[in-house]
Amino acid sequence: MLNRTNIILIVLLVVQMIVGGGLALTSNSTSVVSDDPLLANFSSERIIEVIIEDDLGKEIQLALKDDGWILPSADDFPVNGTKVEDVLNNVGEFKTNRLIATNPTSHARLEVEENNFRRKLTLVTNDGNEEILFGTSGGVDTTHTRRVGDNNVYLTSGLNSWEIQTQVSSWIDSVYIDIEQDAVTRLILTNASGTYEFVRDEIDWTYLGLGEDEEFDTSKMSSLLRNATNVRMTQPLGLEVQDDYGIDDPEITIQVFYEEPAETEDTGPEADNSDKDVDEGEETAEDEESEMIEQNYTLTIGNSLDNDEYVIKADNQDYYVLVRSSFLTTFRNINHDELLVVQEDDPVTESG
Repeated sequence: MLNRTNIILIVLLVVQMIVGGGLALTSNSTSVVSDDPLLANFSSERIIEVIIEDDLGKEIQLALKDDGWILPSADDFPVNGTKVEDVLNNVGEFKTNRLIATNPTSHARLEVEENNFRRKLTLVTNDGNEEILFGTSGGVDTTHTRRVGDNNVYLTSGLNSWEIQTQVSSWIDSVYIDIEQDAVTRLILTNASGTYEFVRDEIDWTYLGLGEDEEFDTSKMSSLLRNATNVRMTQPLGLEVQDDYGIDDPEITIQVFYEEPAETEDTGPEADNSDKDVDEGEETAEDEESEMIEQNYTLTIGNSLDNDEYVIKADNQDYYVLVRSSFLTTFRNINHDELLVVQEDDPVTESG
């Protein structure tokens, strides 16, 4: 027979099981509660600044200026506005119809704490800020998200944490220099071991520093041309030179001379009738080759601001930028002997 004490213990146990089950349902299962937007009265047109912070403490700031998105930290370098707008539009589509947790004790497990998250997205308006924490994945194309100031955690889709990066290169056009290799006619490289000049004729490249009985290894031009004509940055630095850039005492300089078609002026309606007096079979202006003009630029490579990145500046570009150290390898390792075809020794014969 149960005594009073046992009955009380059984009742308490049942109550505890009911409460625990309710908490489990609230914290660990998806609960459909409403179809309201996560951000009430959201409008991407009201956003004037976007700040992204990752779990490593890195941060990037994107700002709206004159109807275009820019990097304030790099003298307003232009940003891919379409990508920013895509992020904002996706956030505007977040719904509250999949409630995952309401208890703050679940925030750590889902990585949506204010000091423990995958990404933190701050949307700045003239009326105030809205902060969203992106946590762990909830499955295919779903992420646990929480608004700062609200304990509720929702499962949202359309935007994952890895799609909102803090790397500058994710938000810009990283092309710094891009010209056709076949257009290059001359290249002058200066590095720690000396100055090396190369010129191209109609057939091939020539190294002007050849000595007697030396032969140029023309295969070396492939990597030189590729790196000198196709330069991609990791991030822009700004418009003004800084003392630690090392541009005044560069490690390497590369001068590139190339040809491009001369711009033709629009002569108006008279140009359309210019061929009326041309006899049949006579060569017209369209049949003639376009006039080519020579252009050039100089790439100056300065100091390393990071273990894997160096400052460079092209004199035909406005911004100082960073490039990976691998970009320097080809230019740094060039010396006279490296440019020569290795001569094999004549075989030694033994007389009988």
